[in-house]
Amino acid sequence: FGTDNTTIYMSAKSVFLFDLDGTLVVTDPVYVRTFRSMLDKHGFVVDDDWFCKHVQGRSDRVVISNLFPGHSAQFFEDMVAEKDRTFLKELDACPLDVIPGVTSFFKCITAAGIRCALVTNARRSAAEHIVKVLDLPMEHIVIGDECRRSKPYPDPYIRAMELMQVQPCDCVVFEDSPTG
Repeated sequence: FGTDNTTIYMSAKSVFLFDLDGTLVVTDPVYVRTFRSMLDKHGFVVDDDWFCKHVQGRSDRVVISNLFPGHSAQFFEDMVAEKDRTFLKELDACPLDVIPGVTSFFKCITAAGIRCALVTNARRSAAEHIVKVLDLPMEHIVIGDECRRSKPYPDPYIRAMELMQVQPCDCVVFEDSPTG
């Protein structure tokens, strides 16, 4: 397997595990608009710096819990549902900003027969939407909030390896964030 005069030697079992936000697509501006829209009425002033400090790289479960400690489970579920609806609406409002090289890279790895999985703290609805729009060849989509612990804990990556039936030494992980 090689691109741009670079050759990577892998075993027949090798798989690629990809983060989504910031690794395959630029979604931070969409998330900033989403959180600004939903949190304005709660008195939060959401800008890029606030987003980086309170949201980026964290699961919705962690973000909402940190912003609204002590609220009811129903409040939490309502906030997550509102965030999902708003995010998907924002995604549909403008074209996806794909990281340069992603499309050609996936053509190469697909041609090479390399199996792939997505491992993300994004919500399932957002992850599936983006995978579908970009036509990414993901065998599995592992969502952090659907694991016992989301990233930065290794649980989502461990789950992806279980689903792909591989060991850590068989994996190449593509991640852009320290929390990943």
